[in-house]
Amino acid sequence: MLVERVKAEMLEGVDPNRRSTPWLCGAKAAAEYLGCGLDRVKRLTAARAIPHRKQDGRVFYRRDELDDWLDAHYEGPPRPLDAVSSRFPKPRNTA
Repeated sequence: MLVERVKAEMLEGVDPNRRSTPWLCGAKAAAEYLGCGLDRVKRLTAARAIPHRKQDGRVFYRRDELDDWLDAHYEGPPRPLDAVSSRFPKPRNTA
């Protein structure tokens, strides 16, 4: 009973789409992860607009890089974290 409760607490909040590896192999896997069409991922990959790696004719994507890439294209009202971070001035480049 205790083991099951601990297991349930550990799994609470875990994203079921995330597996033990951060890597996705192939545009189809990346498209499924992003929830968009395969053709779109292929076009973005060919245009080098989406982070990826190629090895021996295979294409690999990292989940965290895809998340960051998608977050960089956010449009809409400021999110709570954006509002907090905007209160603090960004350091000036003195170089």
